[in-house]
Amino acid sequence: MYLYKDDAERLTAELKKGLKVALTDVSTQLLDFLKDSDWAMMIKLHAAIEATITQVILAHIDQQVLRSVIERLPLSDNQSGKGRIALDLGIITKSQFTFIRRFSELRNNLVHRVENINFDLKKWYSDLDAQQKKSWRSAIAWQEGEVKQEALIDMLESNPKLGLFLSVFTIVTLLTCAEQEYLVRSKVDMLSDRTMKELFGDKPDLEDDGL
Repeated sequence: MYLYKDDAERLTAELKKGLKVALTDVSTQLLDFLKDSDWAMMIKLHAAIEATITQVILAHIDQQVLRSVIERLPLSDNQSGKGRIALDLGIITKSQFTFIRRFSELRNNLVHRVENINFDLKKWYSDLDAQQKKSWRSAIAWQEGEVKQEALIDMLESNPKLGLFLSVFTIVTLLTCAEQEYLVRSKVDMLSDRTMKELFGDKPDLEDDGL
């Protein structure tokens, strides 16, 4: 891979700026959800996960033409959902996918019954049996690299609303970072191809690639 120094410096600056803007926007939006009722927060957090995973998949495969197809896919279907695609592409870990599926199950139970508008997360968790609580504790302690989110287990026990929020917040933040990385990587590949052609012949029309 070949890049001119000024191109490398520009891409580094773009990555820093893109990350700062994206993470600020995500943090501001998600933190505002804490002001909502438990029911509304769960619905919004699920929408945030789904939208972010869609964005990261599109950035990873660099095929915006498939946006309408990806958007229509369910989030948590184990065979053909967006979460499964993200897992197979290495965007999320297996344990993150497990948490997302559990979160989706809870969200789906809430959204299809009007009486759940008054849903209370503290009461919900308190009413779970021992096996259900164990399953949720395992799901919320998902792993990213060498880091396991074990601190979220205690948070889930003491404050389910904050525990679930922080789990989703962290996943969405990591996905946002991944999206910016994939976007810059695509530009790196494009610039590298251009540099190779300039160095070894077959010089392209720079206006055609928008660079």
